[in-house]
Amino acid sequence: MRKHLLAILAAVVTVAALTGAAPAQASVGTLILGQNQSLGGLNWTFSETNGNLSPTGSDDRASSLRVTGDSAWVVYQHDNNGGRAYCVLPGQSINDLHHRWWQFGDTISSVQRLIGPNCFNFPMFLSTTL
Repeated sequence: MRKHLLAILAAVVTVAALTGAAPAQASVGTLILGQNQSLGGLNWTFSETNGNLSPTGSDDRASSLRVTGDSAWVVYQHDNNGGRAYCVLPGQSINDLHHRWWQFGDTISSVQRLIGPNCFNFPMFLSTTL
C-alpha cells in the first residue's frame, strides 16, 4: 500500500510540475471598512487584529464592510474588543451598517481576525445583501 501512495504522490508532483501549478495555500484575506454605504468614500483595509482603530482614522466611521479571504472577522463597538460585537464570514459584505437590524454604523472601534472561517459563538450579521 505504501508503494501505491508513493506512486500517487509522485504522479501529483509530476502533474503539478508540468502544469506549473503551485500547492494550494489558504488566503488569510482582509477586512475592508468603508466610510459610506457600499464601501463608498474612504476605505480602510486590515489584515491583522487591531485593538484600537483611532490611529488609522477609521474609529467610529465605518458604514459598510467586506471580508476577503478565508478568515472570519469580529468587529467591536469599543477599543480592545469591548462592547457589542458582530462576526463577519469570509466573502460577506454588509452594505449598510446603519440598517435597523443591527444599528452598527459609525461604531466600530476594534477588529479581530479569527483563525479560520467560523464565527464560533460570536453573534453574526443576518444578511449579506443589506
